[in-house]
Amino acid sequence: MKTFFVGFCFALHFWLVVLCYLPYLNTQISGAQLPILGGFTLFLPLLLALHLASLLLWFVSKKYKTFLVFLVLSIGLYKPFTSFVHFNLWQKKSAQNPYKILSLNTRYFREGMEPFKLKIQRESPDFILLQEVKKEQAKDLAQNLDYQIAQFPYVCILSKYKIEKSAEIFDQTSNGHACYAEVNLDGQRLKIINTYLEPFYLDQKDQRFHLKEPYLLKKELLELLKKLKRGFEYHTGQLSLLEPHIKDQSAAVILGGDLNSVPFSSEYLSISNHLQDLFPKAGVGFSTSYSTPYFPLRIDYFFGSKKILAQKYSVEPGNFSDHKPIVLEFAIQP
Repeated sequence: MKTFFVGFCFALHFWLVVLCYLPYLNTQISGAQLPILGGFTLFLPLLLALHLASLLLWFVSKKYKTFLVFLVLSIGLYKPFTSFVHFNLWQKKSAQNPYKILSLNTRYFREGMEPFKLKIQRESPDFILLQEVKKEQAKDLAQNLDYQIAQFPYVCILSKYKIEKSAEIFDQTSNGHACYAEVNLDGQRLKIINTYLEPFYLDQKDQRFHLKEPYLLKKELLELLKKLKRGFEYHTGQLSLLEPHIKDQSAAVILGGDLNSVPFSSEYLSISNHLQDLFPKAGVGFSTSYSTPYFPLRIDYFFGSKKILAQKYSVEPGNFSDHKPIVLEFAIQP
């Protein structure tokens, strides 16, 4: 009986590991092609947590051979894991005066702007990326906090340095927006891209299902897949418009903002083909920046080109919005 139970647990853990690897299929299959895979990727943090707990149980139970088997099978999960949690144990030598950039989806500052203004006055970041922000709110911040501004519908970039060039990248008839601004930092050209990919418009009723009523459950699942497919289709078009900018070799590039996508989604992997996720490079703690009623998600990011030397990346506390602000300290390599 004991042997059967151990074998059953081994099989369960094996299939759990297989599920952890499934998001790698997003490199070949977009969310628009297979929405159920894109939706499944949302659960990757939970699957990784269960996998780590299972590893610990094998070790505590003194099943060392089984522990080593699953430890070897975990090698390919290092990148997904470090996209969610990182403690930067081997701190690289930092530049004396790194630049600082902050990004926040403000949700139109429904709780008021004053707490955020105080944070900016206290920390004085060099650049600020805001998403879901009204024009008058962005203008107020720029004037009161003495920043230059590149302002477009629902997104803006605030800079302490002269903005030499700025433009809108996309402003579709729906709710996705992106823009960029270029600045000169001690002879180095920096291109900052502020991105807000199309939201999925999922509300709390989309996260509750009538499990005991098959007809209603089927209807709810089909509606959820319809919303996911619509969002992924918008993302595909928006990423195609972003691509020339993130492939720009003439400048150091930072892309930040709310991607409405989780790590190892097709959107994340598409951007990662050209820019590096900076959280695994310099992250401190957990990367989750948005909370659902059931579990937290990471949908806010900083990516950078090879010239960007990330020194510290953190998710900051604060109740400015339903998102947490993310902050990156960086230098630019020659």
